Amino acid sequence: LLAGVHGQKSSLAYTVKMENPEWHFFQVQLSCNGIKKPFIDFKMPVWTPGYYQRLDFAKNVKSFRATDAEGNELKWEKTADNTWRVTTDNKSSIQLNYDIKTERAFVATPYLDENRAYIVSAGVFFHIDKMISHPVQVAVVPYFKWNRVATGLDSVAGKKFTYTAPDFDILYDCPILAGDLEELPSFKVRGVTHRFI
Repeated sequence: LLAGVHGQKSSLAYTVKMENPEWHFFQVQLSCNGIKKPFIDFKMPVWTPGYYQRLDFAKNVKSFRATDAEGNELKWEKTADNTWRVTTDNKSSIQLNYDIKTERAFVATPYLDENRAYIVSAGVFFHIDKMISHPVQVAVVPYFKWNRVATGLDSVAGKKFTYTAPDFDILYDCPILAGDLEELPSFKVRGVTHRFI
């Protein structure tokens, strides 16, 4: 949370669903609260940590919608290949809904099928322009047949499959894996626990 206008707290909270994994689409929702501006630019990264090549993640964003707290549609336009400008008229609570199409099982791209969900954060989550240092929360709703989620993100106490990052740099550095996962015995190196999932 960040102190926003007049001491208000601002928050960014994502929910990722995967209800029909055979269709290869993630359903994503962002609740954006406490950021009052005439418009907000939401940006999709063009690369991901560990794979330093330009990637067109934005082309996989489908069915983009923006609404206010009452569910009224907000106007938006693409101002660049990877930027969606939402006209918010200084409303302090807005919501984005969009799908992410996944096409290829690859280390640097998100992928979803009947066996697993691999969320490459840079290919799924927008950040607000010039606010990449904002904290963020992510709730993962796995396909109903799956019982495990693995990530390097910190868990939110008392909330199943809900994680937090102090900023988007950390979020983008932490992939998320969901599925019927197998965990091998953990071990320690110099006091640090290592887990294989």
